[in-house]
Amino acid sequence: MESWMHNHQSAMNFLLHAIRLEPKNSLVLQELGRAYLQLRRYELASACLERAVAAGAGPQARPLWVLALLGEDKLDAANAEMNRYLNGRAVDRMPLEARKVWAEVQNRKQVRTLYAKSHPSKKQTKEAAATDYLHDSALQLHLEGLEPAKTQDALKNILPAAGEQSAAL
Repeated sequence: MESWMHNHQSAMNFLLHAIRLEPKNSLVLQELGRAYLQLRRYELASACLERAVAAGAGPQARPLWVLALLGEDKLDAANAEMNRYLNGRAVDRMPLEARKVWAEVQNRKQVRTLYAKSHPSKKQTKEAAATDYLHDSALQLHLEGLEPAKTQDALKNILPAAGEQSAAL
């Protein structure tokens, strides 16, 4: 009841007491993991949810575990666990919550790929490593047709819009 009323700390206290009485109860482990997840204590959530799955928790425990792994920034483990949950089934036939978790994993994978492309490894050439985007001129950076602004007055409009976009993301 405490969990349903969003009293996660109180729910966690009751669940910790229950787990002392029955340490392999998959439902208690799952709900304790959910409470930890709500409190953003991802390592503890992941450990409880892993134990819940091992103890035979229902399929709803796996997407929770995936969220905990994402919270720990363990994308590869989260992706592998999501694939175990799907077990070859079509994502569009899964419950809405599971589809949301799957989408979060896909988004994180895409961000990782884009980041890797925009931040080359340390094996880059000396010329590329020496590029200074703040101080080199547009011609030095091979950005023909781009002219530096004479003033920074346009930033009054650009920065708030960029901030709103960042907040939305």
